[in-house]
Amino acid sequence: MAVEMGVSFIGCQMTMDVMGLQTEDFVDGIEVGGAVTFLDFAKDADVTLTF
Repeated sequence: MAVEMGVSFIGCQMTMDVMGLQTEDFVDGIEVGGAVTFLDFAKDADVTLTF
């Protein structure tokens, strides 16, 4: 539902590597990147959530 509403998801590549996760383990539409990818997105975002 969030993706349909325009929410963007960026999965941390380093965390995925450590946990043995692949893009296929997530919902369709997730972007994978590192800190630079997130910061590039976050600088123009109205709201960001991280955990």
